[in-house]
Amino acid sequence: MIPPHAGSRQHGGPGKKSLRSFPGPVGRRKPEERVRGRGDAVGVPAGQSGPGRPGQEEKPGQEQKPKDLAPHAPRVPREGLRGGPEVTQGYAGGQLWNPFHVTSRNLPPATLGLTRKGVKEMLKEVQEVKVGGRTRRVHVRPFAWNLHAPTHMEWTPDGRLLVVERTTGKVKDVTKGGDMEEAKPFAWGLQGPSSMCPLPDGRFLITEFWGGRIRDITQGGDARKSDVVAEGLQAPYSLVYDERRRKLSVTASAGRSRADILIDLETGQKEPLVKDIPLFPPPGFEDVSSPPNDHKRGITVFAGCNDWKKVNRVPELPYGSLLTVAEYLLGVPDAGGPFSFADLLEHHCLASGLHFTGGMIDDPLNPEITYITQPLRGSVIAVNVRDQGDYRHQPPVVSGLPMVSCVRISQNGEKMFACSISGGVVWVIEGFSSLEA
Repeated sequence: MIPPHAGSRQHGGPGKKSLRSFPGPVGRRKPEERVRGRGDAVGVPAGQSGPGRPGQEEKPGQEQKPKDLAPHAPRVPREGLRGGPEVTQGYAGGQLWNPFHVTSRNLPPATLGLTRKGVKEMLKEVQEVKVGGRTRRVHVRPFAWNLHAPTHMEWTPDGRLLVVERTTGKVKDVTKGGDMEEAKPFAWGLQGPSSMCPLPDGRFLITEFWGGRIRDITQGGDARKSDVVAEGLQAPYSLVYDERRRKLSVTASAGRSRADILIDLETGQKEPLVKDIPLFPPPGFEDVSSPPNDHKRGITVFAGCNDWKKVNRVPELPYGSLLTVAEYLLGVPDAGGPFSFADLLEHHCLASGLHFTGGMIDDPLNPEITYITQPLRGSVIAVNVRDQGDYRHQPPVVSGLPMVSCVRISQNGEKMFACSISGGVVWVIEGFSSLEA
């Protein structure tokens, strides 16, 4: 006879592995603990009777619901998330959804509790990539690990590689690689550090996604004491210096859409460059949203996952910067504006079929080649910005990197660095430079 609780969400039904057995950074859950959802009883050991269970009736006032501290925050639909149990796992219908809620209940076991040995077992160290009938060997290995939600990397003017930790508010120097758990941060005290940008005058800027600011962290240290370059922005993310316009360019929220905003560094004046950039939630999260009248909280759910920028370094192309939105790579003209997303998609689309895109960077030895991350596919693809091609069937340069969000190339063009949000790892990839897009 099957016990009454055998088909519950906690056990996943007969023949399925219990969620309690998933290892995670907080260790294994004890047998008497259970996955707590909205309205669940607290402290009832698995297999015993309790409120809402067969054999015992619920008494008035017996059930204690947790206080809802964020009534308007995004919630997981009652019917679950699209994409199967791997996406919804660990959430009860109606619970708060947090895209950075990294626990043993909402990520595959392979991405949790990673050590150097663990990350090396997650993918082949030597991958064979076929491009144009040729086969090349690409070497992959973990370079830095034990990072917390690393979403962006950038080279400093003096040659250091910095990476942000979104959830800890820190920026760490990973130039030498290794275990970053106890590494002293380069900067700290930031509210949702996101994109970093070096300026021609030597300054080093960073966006605060949750703080709505751009700060100067050139000197490092406590960022709360650093200079504020711009503020009053809503969910600012990707940041570049448009060399042709000689202004900062940052993507931020505007109403219930996104925008690319130019900022004059001398006057602080802001002006729109690209308007009405739609939000494209990643596959499986289309139904996650906030109330229609919640213009501030709802727009930040997928902001930053949606739009990334880089400077255009191909002199012949009439673009000051390039912009990825969902599966498209768009050119942003170096004169005129403001432009709408529809205008860029119709007249300045440089590549399509890129799946859901993340960060990107050009090859320092050949700026016509841009490397773009594909977080949900765990891969990095090479795109020729002159081709205006469809890349749906183009093989990636490297794959097997869970939730890879940002990519950077060494100055000699021989090493590629890619960071994984869920794995907390920066990978180094070699042998890719001779591949042609």
